[in-house]
Amino acid sequence: MLPNKVVTFPESLIWYFPDILEVISDSDVGLEELWGKVDSKINDINIFLLCIDALYVLGKLEYAEEYGVIKYVKNN
Repeated sequence: MLPNKVVTFPESLIWYFPDILEVISDSDVGLEELWGKVDSKINDINIFLLCIDALYVLGKLEYAEEYGVIKYVKNN
């Protein structure tokens, strides 16, 4: 959900991106651990998973399958 005339910015997925990116920019984390660190701010696992999907599509994170962690992607 992107902000528009009906969906306000705090109701959109973009609102939660900084919370997730703050955690993964410090260190690589597993999906469950990441959820545990942001669940007090996001409150809905479905919204959390949509945010993870959107950040992946935007190229802001990647999944390191061999380690089972989510990594922050630094752009030059």
